Amino acid sequence: MPYTAKLETVKVSQGLEKILSVLERDGGVIIQNPISSLSDDLENELGPVFDESDFCGGQFYGSKTKRIYSLIQKSSACRKMAIEPTVLAVMKAVLGPHSYGKILLNLTQGIEISPGQREQALHRDDSMFGSHHKQHEYMINAMWAQTDFTKENGATVVMPGSHKWSQNETELFEKILGAQPDQIASAEMKAGDVLIYYGSAVHGGGANTSQSIRRGVVLSYSVAWLRQAEPQHLAAPWQVAKDYDTELQNLLGYDAVEPNLGLLEGMTPRDYLTTKPTVAKVHDFLTLEQNQLLETYHGMKEKIAA
Repeated sequence: MPYTAKLETVKVSQGLEKILSVLERDGGVIIQNPISSLSDDLENELGPVFDESDFCGGQFYGSKTKRIYSLIQKSSACRKMAIEPTVLAVMKAVLGPHSYGKILLNLTQGIEISPGQREQALHRDDSMFGSHHKQHEYMINAMWAQTDFTKENGATVVMPGSHKWSQNETELFEKILGAQPDQIASAEMKAGDVLIYYGSAVHGGGANTSQSIRRGVVLSYSVAWLRQAEPQHLAAPWQVAKDYDTELQNLLGYDAVEPNLGLLEGMTPRDYLTTKPTVAKVHDFLTLEQNQLLETYHGMKEKIAA
């Protein structure tokens, strides 16, 4: 299908404000080559993993599509991608205000679409959380191009503006079925570019009508109080993650979230596993606002008592 809608491509040098404005307007934006030589590194590390993997089963994933997981442990390039400054700044700017400033890595997935794969059903990713919401985004995806993405080889397709549509499933289904070519954009991009799109944006894998495979890596981020789609503590266990960058450890879930989410023996998992005290000294783990409210509360109680 000759899709005619467009997604805007932005350079890192154009700044965070520009990227965020396009993302909020369209629900998706392409950032041009944030990490040099990325595609070669991904191909060297993940190419053999794709080659050894089987095709998926089921109507949604696709019988001529391969999907691989636990990429943080398998690829140093993916570890760099997860904390790439511009992409991470976007995720924190959108998700952080709704999660006490903290976010998690929700999912890591490599996707290879082979010739003959039909178009994936258009969908929203945030439906995995089983909640009809729209106060804010719960998750955002970053789809990194390992190979060039073209209309012919199955580039991800996105419906710009669909993040603003109704949360009613029946209405959404009807709008997707009735979608016209001028409402759908093919995210064509060069290897090394990254497509960022909201979890509420309608999208899907494109049909591969070419003679070549299309490979990409999606790193998904979510607010820190949601259960991750991929349990990162198992995908990257502490024995492996202990030497990772602190920012990456936080994304995997080795941090805790105020108030009192994710503590181990009263400490953040990262601090507990590095110090392992015989008797943990437990402290409050509250937000600044909650601490201020407690001070006000106790101050008022003292005045009343006096």
